[in-house]
Amino acid sequence: MQHENLSVVIFEVAGKAFAVDLDLVDEVVPTTKITSIPNSPPFLLGLTAVRGRVVAVIDAAKRFFQRPNIFGYFLVCNVRGNLTAIAIDQPIIAGDVCIRSLEENESTLYLSVLDMDKRFILKSFERLDSEKKEDGSVTIKKTGQIVHLVNADLFVSHEMASKVGEVA
Repeated sequence: MQHENLSVVIFEVAGKAFAVDLDLVDEVVPTTKITSIPNSPPFLLGLTAVRGRVVAVIDAAKRFFQRPNIFGYFLVCNVRGNLTAIAIDQPIIAGDVCIRSLEENESTLYLSVLDMDKRFILKSFERLDSEKKEDGSVTIKKTGQIVHLVNADLFVSHEMASKVGEVA
């Protein structure tokens, strides 16, 4: 089985697994109070403070699926040059993750049943479990968990990012 390692944060939104590049992530924190911004897009929940920094809060479920999310965490990451809190259900794993890239036909199948805007997806893969044995060898096992790597910059438009940067 072909496999590789990918440095990502895997998280859950609306029962689906997604990932962003680990280099873009500052931290994952429990949700805090959000101050709404009048006349903002439905997926922009408002502003919050994370460790003394004011950041915009994007509802990942509303952005991905156009439906509300019951979120418990903020994935604080760099989106178009601005630190942004992405409201997610829960983090799953962070760091170097062993993966199997999906074949084109598999990817097409999984994306066809994924009820979201496909332009967010950079790549789909299966997360694998790797176990190091006493003799130093590594055993790779399939988990069946399909994860979609998303383009974090698409959480907000370039114009919106510059306006949020001005507000923050």
